Amino acid sequence: MKLFVRILIGLSAVVVLAVAIGLGILLTPPPLELRTPFEGAQAPIDTRAGIYSDAEGIDWLVAPSLSVGLEAFPVSEWGRTLQGSSDEALLDGLERLPVQAFALREVSVDVPDHLAGWLFVPAGEARGGIVIIHGSGTSDRGNSWYVFLAARLASAGYAVLLPDKRGSGRSDGDWRNAALSQLAQDSAAWMDELRRQQPGIAFTGFLGVSQGGGIAPEAAHLAGSDFAVALSSSAGPLRDALRFEVGNDVKRSGAPRFLQPVLTSLFSLRVERRHPGFWKLNADHDMLVEWAQWKGPLFVAMGRDDEAGSVAVTDTVNRITALGPGVPVAVHVYDGTAHSLTGADHQFVPGLLPDLFAWLDGVRESTVSKP
Repeated sequence: MKLFVRILIGLSAVVVLAVAIGLGILLTPPPLELRTPFEGAQAPIDTRAGIYSDAEGIDWLVAPSLSVGLEAFPVSEWGRTLQGSSDEALLDGLERLPVQAFALREVSVDVPDHLAGWLFVPAGEARGGIVIIHGSGTSDRGNSWYVFLAARLASAGYAVLLPDKRGSGRSDGDWRNAALSQLAQDSAAWMDELRRQQPGIAFTGFLGVSQGGGIAPEAAHLAGSDFAVALSSSAGPLRDALRFEVGNDVKRSGAPRFLQPVLTSLFSLRVERRHPGFWKLNADHDMLVEWAQWKGPLFVAMGRDDEAGSVAVTDTVNRITALGPGVPVAVHVYDGTAHSLTGADHQFVPGLLPDLFAWLDGVRESTVSKP
């Protein structure tokens, strides 16, 4: 009997040890890899770059690829793809539009890390200048959604600077252990470059996407800009946003309800332990706390369906409402869309761009009328 008990205790210890080792491995994932550095120089922006149309009437922005050669980005219907075995094959069947809504420039800053990007320069006098701030993870000009957004803004008359986030595309540096305040400083440096390139622009601001929306108010404060825009961004601490998103992932996995809180905590911890330096610096970062240091005009837009995805839509609306009447924060929630703010027609959800441009017009008028 004593031998049996000893064996049972020994087996239990082995099981406990195995579980502990398994949890240790699960909760200590390797860090995400940065992009592989590109070899050689990027192709220059030459006479081939510009807006083209295909036989279906889809418009494309032809621009240098981040690697080699040319690439075509859809600018009239997001989500399309166009490929060719060579630059000549890519351009075959495309017709350059006689009137170009904007032109593209290669730009860079050194902060001191070398950061690279594109400046979309609208035809005619610019209505204002906008620097785009990327969301979490690796993100660069190769992301067609950002190019689609930048093209829409530029076509409406705004000079738009679309950078490669640090540690992404052709930008040096490392976002994985950077404070979000560092990314705000990067964005402010980009605004300095936009102003240098377009000295006639007096009305400027930042448009941040997802995690980038939480950075936009601080960047506007640092740069002395006039407005900030946050698309698909949560209010509240970043750690709460992480737990909300992971919790939705756990629900979709079909895990039993009674296990969901435990699994949410475990997988949230796993995300934090992948980049512990980042979370030590940024876990408490809050878009509205940063906005309170600035208190400038802020436009917040979310898709209602993102409540089941990445953004605590209801909680964000409640937090903004709690700021009280008269604050310069506009919040819009759009039906039938989630994080991308696009619909089945490959366009931004109806109302988003008209609401944004009308809001910008109002902010511009109030800015110009200030004594």
